[in-house]
Amino acid sequence: MVGWAAVGAVVFGSLVAVIPVDNPGVQACGPPIGFLLRGEADAYPDAEGRIRRDDGRIDTLTDAERDPTD
Repeated sequence: MVGWAAVGAVVFGSLVAVIPVDNPGVQACGPPIGFLLRGEADAYPDAEGRIRRDDGRIDTLTDAERDPTD
């Protein structure tokens, strides 16, 4: 019985790893396994609220986006 539970957990984890993550307006990362295989790192804004993206684009956060207390 425990063996089947382990197999079920592996199958469930494998399915979750290939289902794309999409939260409109916030993120569209694709499947988690792809994110891990690409080796992407978290992006943190500098003092002016600028974030350099992997494709070279620079995004600037608004004051409301930079304030974590909202």
